[in-house]
Amino acid sequence: MTKTIKASTSALATLLRRAAPDAPKYAQLHLTLATAINDGRWKPGDRVPSEGELTAETGLSLGTVQRALRML
Repeated sequence: MTKTIKASTSALATLLRRAAPDAPKYAQLHLTLATAINDGRWKPGDRVPSEGELTAETGLSLGTVQRALRML
């Protein structure tokens, strides 16, 4: 994992804790990822963190991460 991606996932974990606390976890992650993309955290052509990276960094289950990614 590159340093840039690791920093991005750490920032996502922080944002995730603030996103719509009453929403299901997959919706919180979806909102967090969509916001990060819209805010330019990743430029066109950049890759978002992998399922494994997101699972490890956020503590969410693989199914939750996959559901959030499918919604993007």
